[in-house]
Amino acid sequence: MLAWTTVLACALYLAPLVALVVLLRRPEHGVLGLAFAIPVAFAADMLAMFGLCWLFRVEQVPFIRTAALGAVVVVIVAVRAARRRPIVRARGVLSRGDLIALGAALLLGFALSYDISSRFWIWDREWHTPFTAALRVQRMPFRNVYEPDLILRYHMAGDVFAAMLQSLSFARMNASRALSVAHDLQSALLVGSIAMILRARTPWPPIVTALAAAVPFLVGPMGYYHGAMGMYQGFADFSNFTLSFRPHCMLSLLMLVGVVAWVVGFEDRTVQPPSPRPRASLLGLIPLFALSAITDEMSTAIVGVTLAGFWLWRPNLMAPRRWHGAVVLASLAAVALAANLLLSGTIGPGGPVTHAHWVAPRIPHFFGKAVPLGFAKEGWQHLIIDEAPVLFPAAVATGLVLGRRDARGPASVALWFVCALMLLGLLLFLSFEMNDRVYEGHRFMTAARMTVPIVALCFAPQLARASLPSLLLWAPLIAGVASTWGYSYSRLPTMQDARGLAAYAADCRVEYGARLGEPIVPTYVDEPFFYPYAGCRPIFAAGHDGPPGVVLAGWPKLGPAGFAKMDSATFLPGAEAAVACPRDARKTAVCRKAERLGACQPDGTAVLRCAIPPASRAAMGQP
Repeated sequence: MLAWTTVLACALYLAPLVALVVLLRRPEHGVLGLAFAIPVAFAADMLAMFGLCWLFRVEQVPFIRTAALGAVVVVIVAVRAARRRPIVRARGVLSRGDLIALGAALLLGFALSYDISSRFWIWDREWHTPFTAALRVQRMPFRNVYEPDLILRYHMAGDVFAAMLQSLSFARMNASRALSVAHDLQSALLVGSIAMILRARTPWPPIVTALAAAVPFLVGPMGYYHGAMGMYQGFADFSNFTLSFRPHCMLSLLMLVGVVAWVVGFEDRTVQPPSPRPRASLLGLIPLFALSAITDEMSTAIVGVTLAGFWLWRPNLMAPRRWHGAVVLASLAAVALAANLLLSGTIGPGGPVTHAHWVAPRIPHFFGKAVPLGFAKEGWQHLIIDEAPVLFPAAVATGLVLGRRDARGPASVALWFVCALMLLGLLLFLSFEMNDRVYEGHRFMTAARMTVPIVALCFAPQLARASLPSLLLWAPLIAGVASTWGYSYSRLPTMQDARGLAAYAADCRVEYGARLGEPIVPTYVDEPFFYPYAGCRPIFAAGHDGPPGVVLAGWPKLGPAGFAKMDSATFLPGAEAAVACPRDARKTAVCRKAERLGACQPDGTAVLRCAIPPASRAAMGQP
């Protein structure tokens, strides 16, 4: 169940932002404008909070932001009331059906995520949990929970957002729950935004629209047998839903939906009176690109290159005049670079990419060797299983447009845009490698995997029912959704982790003594409650001894060897070492030794905190 602290954190975050979006909307924005406004408002708000982390600790920022937005809302309402103007200027723009579709989509997106995120650990949660809690008390530049001496450059915006939600719960939520709730909220916004796109372009009833809006979020490879990654998974690609549980990927998907909403709106912009000035909607692309650049630089680059190509073909897509469009493109590139430099993105100095090269076409398996894409059927079979839910709907929509000879019409621009994303992504997916990491190829298909199904569904009502084109469009999408569903409810239960469930359910203030304003302290925490504790209290810990990769993530190093590693690299020389142990009977040998050699006292109802004197630290690290 949703704890009251979770509801409080969500309310403190959402209330001022929703109020501001409602107050600033104009009648001309329409349904499609709302689809664009949802990710734009989220991105602008997130970037502002991220930037404030240079001045304040992460846990302070959401309270400052909520108070500032609340004050802005009060001022707007007061000014309009004093001038006897309507408080909400766009009242009546959304029909009852639009509101029903939006509400149903928001609830559906939240429910789909909540049912999974509240039960299972997915995509490196064993690192994101202690890292998020450690972020809560830091300022920029950030340090990794396992590498306190190094400045971190990574896709950390999702973790920062979760740390802010944890702070808004007044440090009661464990970071594991905060990561899950962050995903739940973003899932709701994503499905809601897609629903508004479909509502603007299809005649479907509200509930059908809400259900269809979940399809692009859930669609994935049609993996119904034991392939490279197992049952219900693909060979080299992932479903949007599965991948979204990496915190930064969820943000990237939401930004991509915003870009789709903007491109789909080109048709509406062409019927408006021409203006010599660039339209205000272009400003919304700036926060989308800035946040996308520090969450998924591959998709951002692909979208940017595609927009540049469309500027050459249709200059009025960007702005009324060609040179205006050039300025816009240059501005988007500049904000993407600036976001990486200012907010510790991966393409700035010290980032992880060192070299890249082209290779012969192959299927870049996530596990195992790549499969050549030649005359043998194996490679093509894997490609169809992974990418048919993208390739087939795009082909059907393209055939529909070409068949009615409307290839250059405004209504077709969104289709050509997502097809270009798909073709460019497919070229890189099959033939480009960075850092010799073959398994990273799926990153090049993220943009197409999210955007193509949305635009294809906009064309679905134009197909004859029970026709072959309709079957070829719907069958791969439904098959991809069914595969994701199978993965979620047959594979994920095998990944259920009792430690993760304990972390999700923890009351950090009562059980683990967490407080706002506490310092980050290097602390050895032993099993079996590393994650409940490290997700509540900001600590530095010892990471595993394996290769760090892009960043030292994964599991902590525990046991006497873990303490010894902290003794040599993390604890301050000549100072007492902090050890956190459970107060119940689950004490390990390390904790029993800590009680014997150190001074221990309760810290919360579940924790016994021990201070190990410098003279005893070496003995603690002995087997």
